[in-house]
Amino acid sequence: MQFCSKVFQSRLYLATLCVLTSLTFVNKAEASCVGSECNDKDPIEQGCTDGRPVATEELGYYWSGIPLFRKQRKMKVTLMYSDKCRANWAKADVPKDTEIFVEELYAPGHIRGRYTTKANGQSYGNMSTGNVPNRACIKLKGRNRQCTLFK
Repeated sequence: MQFCSKVFQSRLYLATLCVLTSLTFVNKAEASCVGSECNDKDPIEQGCTDGRPVATEELGYYWSGIPLFRKQRKMKVTLMYSDKCRANWAKADVPKDTEIFVEELYAPGHIRGRYTTKANGQSYGNMSTGNVPNRACIKLKGRNRQCTLFK
């Protein structure tokens, strides 16, 4: 009988440990902001990593790499959306010193999440509320902005 009691206690201990561990992971997965609370905040730092692409525009090519080993890369911008955070942000594959941002439909020229890239390649900007239609944009030095459709 004592053996059965010890087995039960150890199983209860393991079950309790599993439940507590899973609760810890659930709390870490929660978003730190929702909707307009996410404006101009980093999607990774806020726990909005469930982002999915909503709209993408391919915008031509750019050269990347050191002169002897340069290669062409496809330049594109994508509007991302997080269901968990109900927010959008721009993700882009662009050359260094390109501005990445999100523009809101009902406030033309209202820019959120502006970020200037530090290197060639993949970068992302900060967020804008997903409660209104947005579009993701890039602006290369000395050029007009190029954007996705509003979604």
